[in-house]
Amino acid sequence: MFKYLKDEKLQLFWIIFHTLIGLSAISTKWVLIGWFYVVVISTIISLFGKEPEYVIMCVSCYILGFEILARGVHASPYIPAEVGKYFVLFMFAFGISIDPVRKQNKLYGVSLLLLSIPALFFASYSYKQIVFNYLGILTLIIGVIFYSRHILTLDKFIGLCRIMVYSILMLCMYAVFRASSFEKLEFNVSANFQTAGTITNQVSSLLGTGATIIVLIYVTGKSIFNKFIDIILLLLFFGVGLISFSRGGVISGLIAILLILLFPRIQKSYRNKSSLDIDVQNISPVSIILIIGVFAFSFFVINSISDNYLYYRYMGKTEREIKTGFDKDFNANKFSSGRAHIMEGDINIFLDNPGFGVGVGNSRYVRMLGGKPLNIASHTEATRLLAEHGSLGLIMFFMIFIYPIFKAFGERSNFQRLLIISFFTISITVTFHNAMRTCITPVLFALTFLLVVPNNIDKSYFSARRTTIFKRRTPIPNNV
Repeated sequence: MFKYLKDEKLQLFWIIFHTLIGLSAISTKWVLIGWFYVVVISTIISLFGKEPEYVIMCVSCYILGFEILARGVHASPYIPAEVGKYFVLFMFAFGISIDPVRKQNKLYGVSLLLLSIPALFFASYSYKQIVFNYLGILTLIIGVIFYSRHILTLDKFIGLCRIMVYSILMLCMYAVFRASSFEKLEFNVSANFQTAGTITNQVSSLLGTGATIIVLIYVTGKSIFNKFIDIILLLLFFGVGLISFSRGGVISGLIAILLILLFPRIQKSYRNKSSLDIDVQNISPVSIILIIGVFAFSFFVINSISDNYLYYRYMGKTEREIKTGFDKDFNANKFSSGRAHIMEGDINIFLDNPGFGVGVGNSRYVRMLGGKPLNIASHTEATRLLAEHGSLGLIMFFMIFIYPIFKAFGERSNFQRLLIISFFTISITVTFHNAMRTCITPVLFALTFLLVVPNNIDKSYFSARRTTIFKRRTPIPNNV
């Protein structure tokens, strides 16, 4: 299945196909459910064929849009609400089990796994809470161990990104159809559930991811499809993300894209060209203006349609402030849609339970002791780690939120730095408004440990110890 999905000759067919799948989901969930099981069955069959590891990479990227769209159309139990965590976790674990270098586990991933386990002994043993709060971080950890063992050529990596964009396009078209009659939309300063159902944050996050991927491939001088289609998709992803009125995903994408555009300008400071490096283009001012113009145009159009409510939403204004004209001082809790209170509660829990925390899934119940709402789960993964894992969570915080930054600037490949920066930015910023509700963070974070090399490099040339590749001082043979 995935060899056809990444086939450049079938691009137009798959664009139309995923567009129709997304549009059909507005009236019936059964087309989506049927296609999901076609993908699952074909994936299982492909695992016994050639390159099963690459199949696992493909399905981990393709499931992202499925997971969120299935939630939007209420496809459970036929497509479980946590299908991404179940299926991708199983795929990563299977990939590790068949990996020829399976004895060579990454110290980083294994350390994270060991640090995460103690909090399970203090959990409430509610299956739902453990799945909701722990499977996300567990998928991230197992994904890191899996991806850190593998190398892809640039063309195969672009094929992987193309498969992810198909999945995002399917979700995007569902949101577009819901928002097709703008005159029927009632805009306000909250997330717009009319365009994305009850999953606005998750839709917005994935649309921001799609836009980032397009720009990431663009700076290599290549494209996901072709430059015209890529620009159309960039405009579409940003436009629908803005219509959802969910700020987190759009802002995450913008931060990542800004770093991608600025990186070629500063890369000379870190440049250490090697035979394994992929050239990163120095983006022209015209291209930068064009990409920024796409977002500015989208923002202007949506803001005009919404009678300035889009601007109000991004400024964190309330309905009362808009109607009365009275502008209160900046309030972090108001701007963060209540998340600041939850974060404050999590930090207080950590200070009261600095050892091993209160256990997986228990923070929402303990938080009420500090006067915070009982039935609100942590929306920020950083503070959830502190509250539920204690001091071990603090160590995990530095390993997840800080270490990849040093890893990026320690790479000798310019493109590898850029890949880590872009995927790390998206995966981490998403956790500040959506925790690990979906597989977006686990999959994208794990992808930062994937090594991408030029197309003329034979992967079989390298030894199993891929960590030595960029430290290799001997010249690459001419026939490689």
